[in-house]
Amino acid sequence: MRYVIAWAKNNAMHLYKKYWFTNFLITQLDKNSIKTFLPLLWEWDSIIVDSWAFTVWTKWKQLDIDEYARFCMQLHAQYGNKLEIYYVNLDVIPWEFWRRPTSQEIEDSARESYERFHYLQKKYPIKRMPVFHQHERFEWLQKYIDEWVDYIWISPANDLRPAERLARLKMVFHKYLIPSWKKIRTHGFWITTYSVIKDIPFFSCDSTSRLSWWRFNSYFRFYNWKRESCNAQAIRKKLWIDLAKLPTLWKREYNLREISKMIKYVNTLQKVKNLTYYE
Repeated sequence: MRYVIAWAKNNAMHLYKKYWFTNFLITQLDKNSIKTFLPLLWEWDSIIVDSWAFTVWTKWKQLDIDEYARFCMQLHAQYGNKLEIYYVNLDVIPWEFWRRPTSQEIEDSARESYERFHYLQKKYPIKRMPVFHQHERFEWLQKYIDEWVDYIWISPANDLRPAERLARLKMVFHKYLIPSWKKIRTHGFWITTYSVIKDIPFFSCDSTSRLSWWRFNSYFRFYNWKRESCNAQAIRKKLWIDLAKLPTLWKREYNLREISKMIKYVNTLQKVKNLTYYE
């Protein structure tokens, strides 16, 4: 399993290389990273380009599909010969931000996402990742499998408990992906929950948990084969150490080191349990 760095920073490039992170997630909305970070990448690095449809959706806005496609083509023309690049489909999220969707809304959005995928594939021939959401019918996943896609973006519902997401993901892999004779790479979107990824053979995954230290004043460590969450305020009360005052670069390296330890252990564990699906 590969950990994909989202929201990468220029001044942390030496840390990414130190801990062997060579996969990155960027968005068309992050113009600064496109201009300053991508030129720093090496030939064996790979990137996933996301439309950031979810973030735009939370702001009650919409993205133009052809504008996104033209952006992808420009990026591909500039970096396609140097890097392995995959572009996420401009998927449709099936409800307003403030309520749960109906079954019909989920079905309609899955159909529209499927149509968008085909539109982009036909008009802009670059490597495209379809998106399969938590509540969509499995028939939509089977359609993508049957159509020779080689990388699928799996989007669990982040408002569900880990056990509920895990049950769904096991169905995705053990009933649909693993029995298929064609091995397909999968990316777990916003999910590095240890209790989930240790039993799910994603090819890659990403999350923003490594940013929690300066977002929520909390961090995690991978200790004794478990992921433990730590609260900086509690540490300050107990040990009289104010972790919030530590240098940002030190915090960044600590989080990357702990993530690297966890991913290495997960990969070892999956090999022992014969869960490795795509290496």
